[in-house]
Amino acid sequence: MKRFFLFTLIVLTFISNQLIAQNLIPNPSFEAQDSCPTVRFHGLTLVKDWTSPTNGTPDYFHSCGDWYYQTPKNTYDTKDPYQGNAYIGIANNDNYREYTMSQLSSPLKKGRTYKVTMFASTSNNSDYTSSGIGLYFTNNSYFDRTGSKFIEVNPQIENTKNQIIPSENWIKISGEFIAQGNEQFLIIGYFKEKMNFINISGKKPKLKHTYIFIDNVSTVLIKRPKLQLPPKGKTKILKTIYFEHNKYILNKESNQELTELTELLKDSNHVNIEILGHTDISGDEEHNITLSKQRAKAVVNYLVK
Repeated sequence: MKRFFLFTLIVLTFISNQLIAQNLIPNPSFEAQDSCPTVRFHGLTLVKDWTSPTNGTPDYFHSCGDWYYQTPKNTYDTKDPYQGNAYIGIANNDNYREYTMSQLSSPLKKGRTYKVTMFASTSNNSDYTSSGIGLYFTNNSYFDRTGSKFIEVNPQIENTKNQIIPSENWIKISGEFIAQGNEQFLIIGYFKEKMNFINISGKKPKLKHTYIFIDNVSTVLIKRPKLQLPPKGKTKILKTIYFEHNKYILNKESNQELTELTELLKDSNHVNIEILGHTDISGDEEHNITLSKQRAKAVVNYLVK
């Protein structure tokens, strides 16, 4: 008889043997273009695989461009691309937003974890920078040609309020999320109605606005080894089952391994599972025992839903 144990631990366990798949973002550093940017033509229509989903007009910069939209020196800054020869720029204030959108090379898979990364830098010509730039994945393409105000959605990845986008260098914005399934488009920009402006120049113009460069965008599937049964007579402990402190609601981080366990159980008819709920040592004993049972029950409910 095959047995393995499932512990509901709150301790983070690092998975050292995860594998990273290929980037699902086409033309991730904006290198491929139909023609070089000039004063007259410098929008995303020049860039392969990228477009603007609104009436906003992001700018395109490339080393082959004219003096106005060249890299590294252009009318907005003197800044080397983070990678390659190109980047794009988006202007934003409370009444005007610019976004960029691309279709993924393949849809995201439900229940799988993806790592998302991009690099951003504020133009030296900007008096303000702003945190809160985000990356939003959606099943459908988005086009709104009626205006250029903010898109009201909740991005899966967003830089925090404390993470200022500097002008002197590039900053990495990244995170992981679990796909709902079939997301096929990525939109990058600011998705909050009010922007979190941070003055970086000491000047105080009447209109607060910021200009952000974007480069090297990536979305990759995190390939973790598929859950396997242990050898006969051995046990296997799952250590990535997390809960909020003092609660029995499963964190999203638990979905990956529990989903794999569910699939494993469908294919295995002779498996015994022992689910043990745990808490830390804070709180009284009676409360912790009750919470442990509730956590174990939450795992059971996930597996049989």
